[in-house]
Amino acid sequence: MDTWWSMMRWGAVAIASFAAALLLPASAAFAHAAGTVPQARLSADGPRVLVDWWAAGDDVAEIGVGLDLLPEEASLAFQGVGDAYPTAEQETRFARSAELRAYLLANMGVTQDGEPCDATVFVPDEVIAEGVRYEFTCRRPVEQVAVRITLLHDRDEQYRTYSIDGTVWSEMHTVDRPEHVWDATLVPTTREADGLPLLVAGIGLVVVGGGVVLWWTRASVGNRSGDRQ
Repeated sequence: MDTWWSMMRWGAVAIASFAAALLLPASAAFAHAAGTVPQARLSADGPRVLVDWWAAGDDVAEIGVGLDLLPEEASLAFQGVGDAYPTAEQETRFARSAELRAYLLANMGVTQDGEPCDATVFVPDEVIAEGVRYEFTCRRPVEQVAVRITLLHDRDEQYRTYSIDGTVWSEMHTVDRPEHVWDATLVPTTREADGLPLLVAGIGLVVVGGGVVLWWTRASVGNRSGDRQ
């Protein structure tokens, strides 16, 4: 039941994320044409914290512009200004660059009891569309950790990242408050989440099976009544 309510809450979080974008100051929510607030999806696996970070194409391209790896026109194209989208070669060079990797690692961190967790970042060649995945390895199994996100803050102080974990918990990482504490113990385990489809399927089979039995029983009773007449 807890997992079911968690799934229901995840829908509410998605709605809340959309509402948050609408409630932001115009300069923040609509600094770019897409107007989508970057998101960081958190999960834990033993001593590891996994973070999937995604942002709109113009925002990711803006990082490339700041690192002098993409032309300014590339970011503008995602905003609907011109059509100078980055070529596949340009995006691949950007994604595989040491500069981008260093920037990503410098602008997100996780600490456990004040100690920084070792960080790794995985960057796909299609980084503009797919985002990136971080893996932070801490000394002990993850319970409460502090998560710091300052991505894009150097480009515009109005940028922020909306962090979520699939429950009612969510935080906004801003220039003024880039770090927030996350309690991984409140997130349902993967096994619990994976069991939900099986539970629903099982209930469905029971309902269908019960209906068949009820129909057969009524039909049999009806036939016997007809025979007695």
